[in-house]
Amino acid sequence: MNRLTARSTIALLAAAPLTLFGAGTAVAAPEDVDVAASVDGDTVVTTITNNTGADVYCMVIGTKQGDGKEKGKWDQDFGMGRFNNGVGWETVPVASGTQTYSYSDLPAGEYVVSWGCIDQPEQASAEEVWGTEPWFMVPTADALTVEVSPQSTSGSSIFGS
Repeated sequence: MNRLTARSTIALLAAAPLTLFGAGTAVAAPEDVDVAASVDGDTVVTTITNNTGADVYCMVIGTKQGDGKEKGKWDQDFGMGRFNNGVGWETVPVASGTQTYSYSDLPAGEYVVSWGCIDQPEQASAEEVWGTEPWFMVPTADALTVEVSPQSTSGSSIFGS
């Protein structure tokens, strides 16, 4: 392989995650699928609202910010599904309606919650997409930021309140 071919191949592979759903897919109506996130102590709760009337196939990735290190956009501290080393998504089917997912025992800190959903179990056959950057070139939503704090230690004491 000559240098030009090697460089072209590397550039193509590096761009693959950003273009997984760029060609041949359509950005669907944003209100069809949405994700909300909330926090209860050391637990992040994500709620996926699927108004399509059919299953969609999703990933949710929470990445802790800070820690004095750079996080790659595919790193995940919690979530469902995963990005498989630049090869593709491993998604989770989400039924029509509202589904809730909890991620517990998280260290305190700020997390960015990114997500992506497609209308087919295989990404190559997806016709509609929903989600945030970095999943899509044209996102339908913004990533969410949540703050996890340690559980409160409320309770009774032998010395009263």
